[in-house]
Order: sequence, then structure tokens, then C-alpha cells
Amino acid sequence: MNNSPDILFEDELVLALNKPSGLLTEGGAHREDDLEQQAQHYTRKSTYCCHRLDRLTSGVVLFRKSGRYKAELAHLFEGRRIKKIYWALVHGSWDPNHRTIETQIGPVPHCRGKFANVTSGGKISVSKFRILGRNSDRTISWLSVLLMTGRTHHCLLYTSPSPRDRG
Repeated sequence: MNNSPDILFEDELVLALNKPSGLLTEGGAHREDDLEQQAQHYTRKSTYCCHRLDRLTSGVVLFRKSGRYKAELAHLFEGRRIKKIYWALVHGSWDPNHRTIETQIGPVPHCRGKFANVTSGGKISVSKFRILGRNSDRTISWLSVLLMTGRTHHCLLYTSPSPRDRG
């Protein structure tokens, strides 16, 4: 276990860590190495994850350093007062008119843990996109993605070219 998290910010209330791709934000039943364990090892006390990132997603994860302010921080995330902005590299030239995507996301039948865009019965998912750049032959677009709703794999579902890449 790597117990040296990359610390981006720390004060007496919160700890912001840089989660690398491939590391769980918090463990499940099997408790393999995860960022929450690294935070607790670093602080030498209980820490509480305020939100999660998918295993393959890297980025900032915020932890509370005590049981206090749980409701207040949860309210900030639920009310979208804390914005989650992702950067994505996608194959192809992203259409500049494709600025907002609204769809429904639901579980794939008989595929536990897999999600897909569905025409009905899913949860509403909304994201806003901005093109940050393209490579010289326009085969890759660099996007800024603002998730307006928090759905499992929802940024990945918008940008993956095929169903087998989605989840």
C-alpha cells in the first residue's frame, strides 16, 4: 500500500488529495488499497470522503477530517455549489455545437455494475462541454466537461465510441 497521498490542500477541517487513476476512492468489502485508507494513515485519524471518483478517473477528492460539517458539505455537493469539472481526451473532432448533452442513464440488464444511455426509465444526466483544443490532424479533441448531475460513469458514457468502452 502506498501511504503517501498527493496533498493539494489541507486545513483543520478538510483534506484535498489528488487521486491517481486505478486507485479506488474508498474501499468495499475487500478493502484493497484506497485513497480513504491513505488519508487516514496520513492524518492518523478517521477521515470521511465527501464524494467519489470512478476507479479509472484521476482528480481531486475532498475528505472531512472530523464528523463535523457533514450536512453542510453534503449540502454543497447536492446543491451543485461545488463544481466537478473534468478534462477528457476523445477521438475525433468534437462538434463545437455539441455544448450540452442531456440523456438518461440506467443499468444494463444482466450486467451488474454496467450503465448505459437509455431512452426511458433512467436517471436524468446533464453535462456541459467546452472544447479546449485539438491536435493538428483533428483526430483528438481536448474537452472541459462540467457535470451538472452526478451519475455513475456519465462523463465516460458521453465520450465513449462504443458500448463495450462504457463502464
